[in-house]
Amino acid sequence: MADPKRPMFAPPGNRGPSTAVAKLALQSKSEILAYSWHLSDDGKSAIVEFVARNQAAFAEILNSKDVRVQTFQRGKNSKDEMEAALKKEKKDFDPKSFGVRMN
Repeated sequence: MADPKRPMFAPPGNRGPSTAVAKLALQSKSEILAYSWHLSDDGKSAIVEFVARNQAAFAEILNSKDVRVQTFQRGKNSKDEMEAALKKEKKDFDPKSFGVRMN
């Protein structure tokens, strides 16, 4: 079976994409634990939130030289800055309906 389409940097092993649904990948402390995503309006990119236990898990994403990758970090970027950039990709993007929920 082919690997399903998923956002760049998203860990494999899930049954396929689902908008705004947490994808759990309970692995080591230095890996992505979960992610949630929305497809952009053009259908060619995605807005993705990644969750990990520590900053080391984000190294590949934060150090990416790919021009398609734009990163925002809590505490480093303002909510307004993030929203303005993301609404260019998905005009009806609502940060309140976005995110990973873990119990």
